[in-house]
Amino acid sequence: MGCKAPQNYGWTERLLDRGYQILFLDQRGTGMSSTVTARSLSPFTPEEQADYLRHFRADSIVEDCEAIRKVLTADYPDEKKQWSILGQSFGGFCCISYLSAHPEGLKEVKVAERNRSYYAKYPEDVQRVKNIVHHLHTEHVDLPSGGTLSVARFRQLGINFGFHGAIDAVHDLILRMASDLDYFAYFTQPTLAEYESLQSFDSVPLYALIHELIYLQG
Repeated sequence: MGCKAPQNYGWTERLLDRGYQILFLDQRGTGMSSTVTARSLSPFTPEEQADYLRHFRADSIVEDCEAIRKVLTADYPDEKKQWSILGQSFGGFCCISYLSAHPEGLKEVKVAERNRSYYAKYPEDVQRVKNIVHHLHTEHVDLPSGGTLSVARFRQLGINFGFHGAIDAVHDLILRMASDLDYFAYFTQPTLAEYESLQSFDSVPLYALIHELIYLQG
């Protein structure tokens, strides 16, 4: 997923005030960096698509970053050629990959931890989430567009923590789901539709194809 304008991130001003210069990178296949879409992939066979998408993995993104760093710091003294990187979700995975591949290029690495931030802001959601998970363990819940809302699928809401303002959006949904259980003992269709709106890959197929797969086992 591509970067939004710098002013849309709450930490931009804080970093600038601390003397940092910031580079927002639209990593391969996202934003203004040759976005991958269903239409752009459609001329290829499945085998050709898989071969093409190999070039959009974290290792290639890291090599892009390292090449950019070398260009931007070409005229810097050696002691100032390293830079700091920050990442969350797939960006955090890329940071770890960067540490493995090119530690010599890094001054510091910041990886955001959002679960703790979420429950610090909304501590009452701890019990609400437990109640929702219990319901999903004991009841079969069909989603409006098809498929089942399982516990594992519900936990994917955490994906949204990587977006500016999404912690509040997730809380709004948790509050709505908990309210449905209190009043009806089931999730209403509008609430399930709202859940699906936070889980759509329609405009970002690369995320579903490659990015989220980093968390699979085996």
